[in-house]
Amino acid sequence: MDWVKWHQLYETEPSRIVRLKLVDQHLSNCMHDIPAGTFKAVSICAGDGRDIIGALSGHSRRNDARVRLVEIDQNLVEAGREAAGSAGLAEQVEFLLGDATMTSAYSGMAPADLVVACGVFGNVREQQLSQLVSHLPQLCQAGAYVVWTHYLSRTGMRRIELIRGFLRAAGFIERQMDFSDQAGHLVATHHYEGRGLPLVDNSRMFEFKDPRKLDILRYRILRKLDKKLRLGFFSKERRYGKDNPKIFH
Repeated sequence: MDWVKWHQLYETEPSRIVRLKLVDQHLSNCMHDIPAGTFKAVSICAGDGRDIIGALSGHSRRNDARVRLVEIDQNLVEAGREAAGSAGLAEQVEFLLGDATMTSAYSGMAPADLVVACGVFGNVREQQLSQLVSHLPQLCQAGAYVVWTHYLSRTGMRRIELIRGFLRAAGFIERQMDFSDQAGHLVATHHYEGRGLPLVDNSRMFEFKDPRKLDILRYRILRKLDKKLRLGFFSKERRYGKDNPKIFH
């Protein structure tokens, strides 16, 4: 699969544009709430990093950030480095070409203040969701934020509820959740209220499952979403957060 072309669809497909905008809003809110001073962020399976690079570009905290984006596709890493340089973020943003599923990729940056796990949970087998969540406290210091996404569908909603339960059990509190019919995705922010755990070297957090067959199905779903979006089919998004806490359980 040509992952560079796949990521370039965020520039043309309405559903992906909406999703990226929501992720940027979540990341911006987190960076605003992180205490003053230098902060660290890590991105798992970062792609070309357009989410966090976009959020940082015009943010007042851009000079405070020290970011590591871990990605195994060399073409995406090269594209991301070029984008970071063009945004004037070459000093703040580091791309690591490596296996994002291994804890060793985050050595020297964990525990971080912000963990980006967008496009990750939907590509992890259901049996490994708890394993991934159980590793997050190794990446987070106390008070850190985790921003994550998951596709919406009947199966997706069941998996989302499982992930929410695993996060609660691991000490993560929901701060904001956007169920966007337009994007076909959930975008969520969780706040870590537990204590940071030592990073266990060379431990596998999850396996990134082969996305080829799944991407064919998702592509067809997204094409339908894009058509409906152009026709104005969807109502406004469902936004849940600190100002509407009653939905949390």
